Amino acid sequence: MGRPYDHYLRFLVTKGLEETSSFNDALEELSLPKVTEEEIDHQYKLVFNTVPKPVQNQITSRKYEGEFRKWMKVLDVNELWDYEKPFRTSEYQYIKLLYDLHSDPRLRLVIGALLIKGVRHEDIVQMVNLKYSSMLKVEHVSLYEKFFWNHRRMTRKEWKNYLADRDSFEKNILFMCFSEDIDTVKAALELPSKTSSSDMLQYMLSQAFQKAKHYLRYNSPDQNMEAREWIKVTMSLSDKYEKHRTGDVEDFGKTLQLEFDYVESEFMTPDEQMLSDVEQKKKENDQRER
Repeated sequence: MGRPYDHYLRFLVTKGLEETSSFNDALEELSLPKVTEEEIDHQYKLVFNTVPKPVQNQITSRKYEGEFRKWMKVLDVNELWDYEKPFRTSEYQYIKLLYDLHSDPRLRLVIGALLIKGVRHEDIVQMVNLKYSSMLKVEHVSLYEKFFWNHRRMTRKEWKNYLADRDSFEKNILFMCFSEDIDTVKAALELPSKTSSSDMLQYMLSQAFQKAKHYLRYNSPDQNMEAREWIKVTMSLSDKYEKHRTGDVEDFGKTLQLEFDYVESEFMTPDEQMLSDVEQKKKENDQRER
């Protein structure tokens, strides 16, 4: 089974991990799903069929010298070795944030969803830093995509298997990435988007209709009640959408006022008396300060 973090599994092989439990412990530290022995064996064969015997010995003994880093480049895992002892220097301290991303599931999901939708790395950095006040850089997004979220290599079947044990929110967002446009995904992630009223209503109408269809398949008092409620929502949204689509803006505006509880504050327009009073107060304050 393919994983979006297969590249990271390859890196763990080069660190000398052998037991399945050791791999899964390392994955658990980053809140990544566990893998099977077969998946590890696939990466193990790839690494040891690529590097020469001296480098194989260095991997198993965990003593690195000579051409070790050269072969890490061949295996395309060299960037993460920049942060490993004995190679770590202050120059590569920024890689720490790459691992820290995994401590924030929501932030990680936002980055992953935007990568699936093909958003430019520079734009992802801007959106994420504005919303989460993070210190994300383009280098972090590039490395995250390479080692932890290589979505392009995943087949439909592999995505289905991967999503099976994800929590409902993550699963819904990722399914949305494959079926909806970028602005719908950004709206679901509470990021600034260009979703229009028409698109919003159409999306809600579609979701309500699917809910109604779902509950209509069952025959129990509770399910029937749910079905009736979703049918009401569907009919209401359908009416609103048609009014908006046909340009009945006045009626649509009234409907919005009824549907949502707005806080209406009255803004007073200053007359001559009010301006005079303000000027007088200002003079009195100036005199006190003197």
